[in-house]
Amino acid sequence: MPYTLPDAHLPEDADDTARDVQEQRVQEREVRLTAQRILSTRLYPGRNPDHPHETFWANMNLDLTGATLIDFHPIGCRINIGRFDGATFTGTTRFDDATFTGHAWFEHATFTGEAHYPDATFNGRAMFSHATFTGDVWFNRVTFTGTAWFSRATFAEGAFYIDTTFAGDALFNATFTATTNFDGATFHVLVPPNIRRFMGRPPQDSNT
Repeated sequence: MPYTLPDAHLPEDADDTARDVQEQRVQEREVRLTAQRILSTRLYPGRNPDHPHETFWANMNLDLTGATLIDFHPIGCRINIGRFDGATFTGTTRFDDATFTGHAWFEHATFTGEAHYPDATFNGRAMFSHATFTGDVWFNRVTFTGTAWFSRATFAEGAFYIDTTFAGDALFNATFTATTNFDGATFHVLVPPNIRRFMGRPPQDSNT
């Protein structure tokens, strides 16, 4: 599902072909945004997951491999297995309070704006290998129950993992180039050596 966004400012002297292409891209963007809103609604169980909305798609496996997602906001959504390998997230991405009951793949994904995951829960493996974050990213208070894999991920701006819980193995041989904060993070297996310097509060390691 590759997609090219419309130009932010089409030149005044653009020819008819360029204007037609621009119009097609604008129309496709609206279709995609509508589809995303429907998807987010269907994946949201409501405030009481024990009594979900009738519109909720339970145990949904979501495969958006290679997709282009625009201001994607599946806030509070509940997904079984999520595949976002190679996806491009443009604008602001919000997975606030989302729950992945199975594995979640974001390998080789690109986030061109801010990415928000506060209070999310990953019950299976969370794979962010080779992901690129060009804007700030927040994983505050996230619970990683299984393996959290950020091998060769690149963080061009701020990376925040404040009060985050890593119950399984955590791999962070990643590139951090701006403000990085792991204050209050808890590692139940082992604090990665290259992460200790980002922990303003004493590292929390259940084995120590």
